[in-house]
Amino acid sequence: MEVKRVSDEFFDYVQKFKDDMVLLADGKKAVMNARVSEIGKMGGSIAEGSKSMHIKEYTNTEQEQNEVLNFLEAVLPESGRNLDAGAIEAYVKSLEAFEKVWCLFDGAELIGTVGIRRLDETNCELKTLYLYSRYHGQGLGYRLLSTALEEAKQAGFEAVYLDTISTSE
Repeated sequence: MEVKRVSDEFFDYVQKFKDDMVLLADGKKAVMNARVSEIGKMGGSIAEGSKSMHIKEYTNTEQEQNEVLNFLEAVLPESGRNLDAGAIEAYVKSLEAFEKVWCLFDGAELIGTVGIRRLDETNCELKTLYLYSRYHGQGLGYRLLSTALEEAKQAGFEAVYLDTISTSE
């Protein structure tokens, strides 16, 4: 699987993988040691000893739309992104056009999201990778990313595009 990237921040994050991913950085190929198939599917418990953490596929119900809307309204300002409520609501409605979206929960609390959006028959884009800052450093963002990349591979996508804009520290 080929992954094209825009930011060094994400490049550093993806280096945790192991064998068959290629990243394109400033026109130069950097072969990553990444075997997406070894990452494994997510589901059930995420962290050892934490049975309350789980990833669930987003099914676009009204309840899920409200949960994601509330989550985005809270998480976006943590990273310096400030969108008005109308823009966030429009974005949540656009999720139905995504190939898939997953939500990470700590018990009943939505704490993270990730999705993939089809660009064409062989390419997709990683979207909406957000995680509350209080959960950073626990490998949960990696688990969300792993879920999306595994699904992209299983769906037959040959490349995942990463378009990151961040004001995060």
